[in-house]
Amino acid sequence: MQATAILSGIVGSRGYGLAAPESDYDIMSIVIPPPAHYIGLTPWGQGGTQTQESLHGFDGVHCEHTSYEIRKAFKMALGANPNFLPLLYLRDYTIFTAEGRKILENRRIFESKLIAKSFSGYAQNQLKKMGEPGGPAGRMGAARKALRDKYGYDTKYAMHSVRLLSCAEVFLRCPRGGLPVFCSGPVRELLLNIRNGKFSKENIASFVREKQAAVDALVKVADLSDYPDYARAEELLMEILAPRFKYLNESPGGGTG
Repeated sequence: MQATAILSGIVGSRGYGLAAPESDYDIMSIVIPPPAHYIGLTPWGQGGTQTQESLHGFDGVHCEHTSYEIRKAFKMALGANPNFLPLLYLRDYTIFTAEGRKILENRRIFESKLIAKSFSGYAQNQLKKMGEPGGPAGRMGAARKALRDKYGYDTKYAMHSVRLLSCAEVFLRCPRGGLPVFCSGPVRELLLNIRNGKFSKENIASFVREKQAAVDALVKVADLSDYPDYARAEELLMEILAPRFKYLNESPGGGTG
């Protein structure tokens, strides 16, 4: 079953300004499946998600494309999911429709103090994984093992732990500036140095403690509501989906039954 992409962009290290020449391409999309997914017997994806991989995607580099059905996308945004939310704050998009534009124009309805809790939780999880044995399976597992063997810990997990907290910190200081997805200046330099193994595990733990303390302090005074605007999010979702179902109520002659 084919779904229509209404917003797509490059996320991950290439979308955040942290890519190495060999970095994968990670593409994320919000999609609307055909009506059969909503009112028929044919579901799209698995739990509203579909992932496709290509070994020779962009420039012959491995590419992973993750698509989220629009209702799942909204739920993830309302929950301030750090893996999804950056899609709404990219500099450029590979697919940008009128419906996608409407979501971006209303993205503030998803912003709340939940960002502090969610990003902090993910950051602490990355920090925990940084020193754990094992890791992802397959090709990614081999790459992560190489990092551990070279530096004694997973520098990529370490980088993302600090990145997530830095992102939350800057956003909480000035929410109207939006989520600072693209890394630049001293923050980018620090993150790249972390990924390149320039710091000890103790240094990383110290960075995370400092960032976490800043986030904990800022969330108390941030100019944000405690929770996102669920009611407006539901209105927006229906505004986008309703036109795609309108024809189902029309008779062949053009009238309504």
